[in-house]
Amino acid sequence: MRNTARIHKSGGRTRWSWVLVVTLVLSLLSSLTAPQASAKSVRSAVVSSVTGEVTYTKAGGSRSISVYPDLSLNQGDLIKTGPGASVILSIVDRNDEITISENAEIYISELMEDGGKKSKVKSWAGSVWSKVKSLVSSEDEFEVETPTAVMGVRGTHWLVKVDPITGNTYVTLGSGIIHASTTSTGTGNNGPAQQTSEATIYPSQQLEVNSRDETDDLRTKIEFLDPSTLVNSASPEIIKQLLQSIADIQRENEELKSRLTDDQLKGADRPDQESSIRYLNAEELEKVQANIDSIISNVLKSMLDENKADLGLIHESVKKLEELTHRKIDLNQVKPLDKTAGLDPEIEKKKQELRDKSNRLEPENKKQEDAKKKLNDAFSKLEDEKKRREEANKQAAAEAAKKAEEALKAQLDEAAKKLFEENNKKNQTPPSNPGNSGSNGSGDSSNPGSSVEAPGKPVLISPTAASQVLVNEDIKVTLTAESGSTVTLRTKSGSVVATGKGNGASSPVTLAFKAAQTGRYELEAVASNEGGTSATLAIPVIEVVDSIPVLLPRVTLKQVGSAVNGQVQLELDMEHFTGKPFYGVQAHLVYDSSVLKYTGPKELPDNGQTLFSGTYAAETLNQKPPVNNKTELIYAGLRFQTATSGNVEEINLQAGAGKLVTVPLQIGSGAPNETSVKLAYVKVVDKQGNTVYELPLNSQTAISVKLTN
Repeated sequence: MRNTARIHKSGGRTRWSWVLVVTLVLSLLSSLTAPQASAKSVRSAVVSSVTGEVTYTKAGGSRSISVYPDLSLNQGDLIKTGPGASVILSIVDRNDEITISENAEIYISELMEDGGKKSKVKSWAGSVWSKVKSLVSSEDEFEVETPTAVMGVRGTHWLVKVDPITGNTYVTLGSGIIHASTTSTGTGNNGPAQQTSEATIYPSQQLEVNSRDETDDLRTKIEFLDPSTLVNSASPEIIKQLLQSIADIQRENEELKSRLTDDQLKGADRPDQESSIRYLNAEELEKVQANIDSIISNVLKSMLDENKADLGLIHESVKKLEELTHRKIDLNQVKPLDKTAGLDPEIEKKKQELRDKSNRLEPENKKQEDAKKKLNDAFSKLEDEKKRREEANKQAAAEAAKKAEEALKAQLDEAAKKLFEENNKKNQTPPSNPGNSGSNGSGDSSNPGSSVEAPGKPVLISPTAASQVLVNEDIKVTLTAESGSTVTLRTKSGSVVATGKGNGASSPVTLAFKAAQTGRYELEAVASNEGGTSATLAIPVIEVVDSIPVLLPRVTLKQVGSAVNGQVQLELDMEHFTGKPFYGVQAHLVYDSSVLKYTGPKELPDNGQTLFSGTYAAETLNQKPPVNNKTELIYAGLRFQTATSGNVEEINLQAGAGKLVTVPLQIGSGAPNETSVKLAYVKVVDKQGNTVYELPLNSQTAISVKLTN
């Protein structure tokens, strides 16, 4: 059986592939829940050996546990290795091995049997060496997925390395074949269009899957193997595994060489149509076969030159290779790979065209590199600012509540003050018997001596969203509550600001109090009776201000059209930004990871239809790994300095509005008819880094997205 592997990649947009938003490498996969499977389909991987600090997190959990030998791991588990650490996993029913290097994050995304044995892992950082035996059934699958590639294997020895910041993937193999495909998104006559390019990688070759690539022919990205790159990408444990696999690698490569000879005798001038290798005669084929034959000796020489392996192990490997090849091997006289072997003139011409284009753009690229740091620095502060803003909001709310309470008390007579203080004391006293059957289980307190059930949670009529009120005007909250209940409006700290009587579902009651101080009011309402207190109703944030602009700037999220071909389109827009120039926008969307998924490129193509269109702008969509079955997708749009003036040209919306981006999201199998997508955070900045607009963390908005036509 031919040994193969497959890579799929979503390609990048343009040369502006530098990271626009500093990606925090978080352990976001630790809480991803594994798909349910029947008992007969569950498979497992066992820890064969472990060195150093290695931890794992069970599917659906958040607690890290130390890994130990013979530990059984299952679908949904996340493995992390510390500095200098490594771990080897063995797939129980196949004896396939995965060696994970230091500083790696590996998630077991699928380990089950459903018509065939399916083994899939995701690598978010570090290096992985896979030793996979030939798959017995055509339904069997073995995949390693990275942020930029998916590699499906049918029996081979190969290395994958992932850059934790960019997600760029380096892949090479000792034996077997890797089938690779990249998909880039551009703009066609009918909107976004995808272009796919395919290539195969053979022993003596390597491929780097980089989001900056602009070629429509993936074969131009395949290069001859650099033994030094391979050796330096491998940890000591991976190098040890590579050395132990020399016999199997050599045998597989001998079989490949024989197949190539047989195919040429039948008229073939290349291994397959997606290969970058071409040989027009037997002499050229011999040069290709010689490269395949000398892979191991070149790698051993690089290990020796760079002191990457124990000298004794290297000598043992040389001896083993001599026995297999029946020839003497002197590592001081190893012939390097012939970089003229099997070159396809057509592909080499395309490579030269790409090099010429890169040279022409080099001066302009240098200027963009100078701008890159400034722009990255501006957005790298966003995550910290979010945390600081959340804490500041809590503090401001507490201070505003205290001021509001003091202002309210100053307006009350003695009887009202006494009632106010009694209500405060009551709300701040914990329930004496919260488990009593007299409560409905959802309330804050109960009366153990009463047979009356606590009232249900009040229903909010208004306000339905965050709002603003002028200072010294009334803050009003309208709701319905059960007849006979007492409705209390209070701050989150427990200070009562207004009370009223519930009149039933058909008769709303309005609770009001004067906004005597500016600030943010985070209120909640409860209904109570002799049976206890209802569950808490949260009120949208109300901000008391000195003046209210006619139209407030905002960033909105909406669905465009209906679901088509298993995909929905969401659009981010800016509104009411007249006279507010800006140069950078970041927006965070959150959705159910089992329902929606972004599969497009990280760097968006310039379609001329968004605010950040043109030569001196760039846009990205960066999807983070799921946490607690929720996925965060971060949009970033930036302007940067021009090639002529070196100035940053801000965007000034004369009409006050414009489209940021249209986000295509794939609908998962078994998805419901409708789901919720949250606009969790937004920040807009000017060229000095000042905040033009910000959607606070506690003012998140959500929209309902229809997933059916």
